[in-house]
Amino acid sequence: MKKNKAYQQVNHWLLMLMLSLPSLIYADSKLTSKNTENILVLDLERTIQLALNNSDKLFDAQSGIRIAELIKEVNQSEFDLNIYPRGDTGYIGGGTAGSGVTVGGGVDFEKKLPIGTLITISPAMLRAADKYHSTFQARISQPLLRGFGREYNMAGIRMAEFAERTATRTFYKSMNHTVLRSIELLYDVAKQEELVKLNNETYQRLEKFWKATKIKERIGLSNGLDLYRAEMEMKQAEGSLHQSYEFLQDAKDLLRDILALPPEANFTVNVPLELSKEEWNLEEAINIALKQRIEIDQGLDQIDESRRLAKLSEKDLWPDINLVIDYSNLGYGEQFTGSFGSQRESRWGIGFTTSTDVDRVREKSFYERTLIGVEAAQKAFLEIKKSIALEVKRTLRTVYRAREKIDLQKQQIKSLEGGVELAKAKFLREFATSFEVIQAEKAFHMAQINLFGALIDHKVGEYRLRAVLGLLIEKNTVNLCK
Repeated sequence: MKKNKAYQQVNHWLLMLMLSLPSLIYADSKLTSKNTENILVLDLERTIQLALNNSDKLFDAQSGIRIAELIKEVNQSEFDLNIYPRGDTGYIGGGTAGSGVTVGGGVDFEKKLPIGTLITISPAMLRAADKYHSTFQARISQPLLRGFGREYNMAGIRMAEFAERTATRTFYKSMNHTVLRSIELLYDVAKQEELVKLNNETYQRLEKFWKATKIKERIGLSNGLDLYRAEMEMKQAEGSLHQSYEFLQDAKDLLRDILALPPEANFTVNVPLELSKEEWNLEEAINIALKQRIEIDQGLDQIDESRRLAKLSEKDLWPDINLVIDYSNLGYGEQFTGSFGSQRESRWGIGFTTSTDVDRVREKSFYERTLIGVEAAQKAFLEIKKSIALEVKRTLRTVYRAREKIDLQKQQIKSLEGGVELAKAKFLREFATSFEVIQAEKAFHMAQINLFGALIDHKVGEYRLRAVLGLLIEKNTVNLCK
């Protein structure tokens, strides 16, 4: 009897030794390699750099900026010195001047000033009916009501500049989204790696427990029910391990995609997990966001642009009256040089032109729509401010909740750690079964998993908070074309 009791005590000690052995096996074949030099280590700095250099979304946003720049260049060319060559050829007949082939050509030099003045100079030469005709024309056209002033004539440039600023802000928002998303995916990979590691340790421990129970069942120290329960626990742990491994592969694929890494790229991650105790006052945080967020700049710019369009449409209600000054000098001769002789004829004129629509229904309708656009832009701006305030409040609350969860998990781990020690002590004194020890250790490891998840959520929440406050990327990183 004493011998059987001693034998049982030895088995208890042997089983406890097997259960307390730490597992050194990490079952992620993607993170292990015979040649460790081929493993890419991704930290925060390297991940952000790869995301900004390789993201397709950023390329699309940059293309939008380039398109806006090209449109602005086209509108600016309206005020350049424009040269338009022209030529004509044909045949004339009838009249007393004679008939024959005509060949001629000339060039128009055109310059528009920002106040609306259009200056055109047109020298030309024409050979018709065996005579040469040389002409020189100059014309100045100045709008007096509609079309007068820099604001009206540079409207195309101002609109293109607004489009460029909008495209640049879109690019900045894409940068923020890309950086934040890459950080979230990086921490998700770190979380899944830790889950694989902890689940693997749990599986290894339960497998040893199942084997030990199987041996005990053979020698009569355990029954079939204990073996069945041990096997079920092991199978459940094995399923959790496979599932966490699949989640890890999915997280890695998403990170490869945003970083534009090849599908076969082998990498591991290295991220900081220090718990920050930075406190934020809600009102102060909202004020920072309203000052830093690019959406505020865009909303104010949209209001200004809407008001500018309303002023332009109001000017379109005015009559179209232009002051025109015209001068022409012409001569002709049978020789080419003779057409430039002293016997030339000069003409000049001054007058007014108009082509105004009396009803101006289209102009009035557009003016009314621009006034509605101003009101809509103002309301949209208020909605943006409200949305930002709610987003700051919600994100800040999430960060504080994560901190509370971390504290609770730490307390729970401390309590469960004592429960594991108690279960082991009771097991040594034969007041508890080995299965109770396993259950206590499972609860302890689950608490560790929850704590690590809470730490990850807190770190990601901090970066989300910085993004919501407009502090993740400085606005002077890109030229916002102010």
